[in-house]
Amino acid sequence: MALKKKILYHNRVSGSLASKYSPDGGKQSLISEIFIFNTTTGNATIQLCVDGDGTTYDQTTAILWNRVVTANRELHIQFGDESGIPLTSISNVAAFCTASGALTLLLLGKETIL
Repeated sequence: MALKKKILYHNRVSGSLASKYSPDGGKQSLISEIFIFNTTTGNATIQLCVDGDGTTYDQTTAILWNRVVTANRELHIQFGDESGIPLTSISNVAAFCTASGALTLLLLGKETIL
């Protein structure tokens, strides 16, 4: 049976670079799409990191680093159906926004039980 895409994470991004999503123990996930929405009237900058085996959140684990998301716009990153960013329970997705709460992060993908 094929796994269906689901929401892995959906929330506002705060003003501190911190973990936003990690699969629960005994699960692994594959992020297939990333959306970043700016619903404010001002530009906002995001840092988005993925550490496959820990909590290092800097340029070495960055997907986006100091990327401006224009006011009232969205940023969309899409991977192929069977490709994407694989995560285990020791993996972490972290995000930071210069204007706390200005951006919303949405991660879509698949999750399996090991």
